[in-house]
Amino acid sequence: MRILIISFVLLAITASFDAFAQSNYIPGFIITNDFDTITGLVDSRGEIKNSRICSYKIDESSVPTTYAPGDIFGYRFFEGKYYISREIPRGDGSETLFLEFIVDGIADLYYYREEDGVHYFMEKDDIRLTELTNEEKIYLIDGSQEITRTSKRYIGVLRAFLSDSDAIQPYINETDFTHSSLAALTENYHNYVCAPGEACITYLKELPPPKISFGVSVGGQLSHLNYDVTKYAEFDINSGFYPVFDLYLDVCLPRISERVSYQAGLEFGKAPYSANYQVGFGDVTTFHEMYKESTFASVVISIKYNGIRGKFQPYAGIGAGGQLILKEDALRTKETIALSVVDSFDEYEDVPVRGMYFLLRGQLGIRYSVTDNISPYIGLKFEVGFSETKYDGDLYSNNIKHLTSTFGLSLGVQF
Repeated sequence: MRILIISFVLLAITASFDAFAQSNYIPGFIITNDFDTITGLVDSRGEIKNSRICSYKIDESSVPTTYAPGDIFGYRFFEGKYYISREIPRGDGSETLFLEFIVDGIADLYYYREEDGVHYFMEKDDIRLTELTNEEKIYLIDGSQEITRTSKRYIGVLRAFLSDSDAIQPYINETDFTHSSLAALTENYHNYVCAPGEACITYLKELPPPKISFGVSVGGQLSHLNYDVTKYAEFDINSGFYPVFDLYLDVCLPRISERVSYQAGLEFGKAPYSANYQVGFGDVTTFHEMYKESTFASVVISIKYNGIRGKFQPYAGIGAGGQLILKEDALRTKETIALSVVDSFDEYEDVPVRGMYFLLRGQLGIRYSVTDNISPYIGLKFEVGFSETKYDGDLYSNNIKHLTSTFGLSLGVQF
């Protein structure tokens, strides 16, 4: 039970770390509403948060100042993304956000991301800021089969915005609803219609492609097991310290966040459990013992936040998945002693768990960057598992609910 409590506490710590430890100050500048430029460090928190707040400080030791959209004209990372405050239509009203300025030309292109997806806006001197949309719609075929199609409404809006250039029209239908495609179209339009010497500035940052890494680790774990049925309820079932082997795939998507990665792991292990208790009544004492060994394979999908840059990089993650019991051997014994003499001894081959556990996992660790592609690490893992299994055994037949709690330590390398 103590392991279970520790696991839940560490899971909460992990969630808190992931929520609050996301500062990523890099060189940049803010632009005041009087168009003064102040250089320093600007916090890059990913596309969603970048549109909502701007945290700025003069240097690493300074206390940061947080600006909301409208408090400043905008901000920019050196040789990187450029955000400006703009009021956008929202339902029956409006909202001010930091929009990413992608193209500054005769037609301007803006972008921001929300939890519901990406949003693009276009503007010209004679046409107000207008959203380009591409909603998904579901259609029924023969009254039952559903198919999904995108509206491509942005194509019509682009035709209206760029109608003064016949040369650009053939390219509009070929334009995808992406950064690179919309930016290329907007820049080409500018080049077709601009006066000689009139510059078009593209602020689009060329983000690196998704980074895919692989990892391998070995470690050890301690587990605790609980059942909800009478004949196991008295057992305090703990494992010894047993080895595990883990393989995983780690994917970072810079478009979403350069600090967050997504991980899929496969783990193998064999957990030995044992427990005992005794019941005394007068001169009669009954000793109960239980032994079991579970061979398992676990698959867990996690989201991981990677901390400060440098040689030593802390990380934290949370995930969920399943654990399959591949093989299990179990034995229960009951020995009754009356007046210091063995009165009876019973032995049962028992297999109370077969099937799948649902897992919740938290992890904390620190990684050392040897090169850009090789990073050994040490990590802590805390995990809880839930399952319900049909059991038919001696004098008992029912569904058994069981709960595992696990604490582990691992050493590995990511490459």
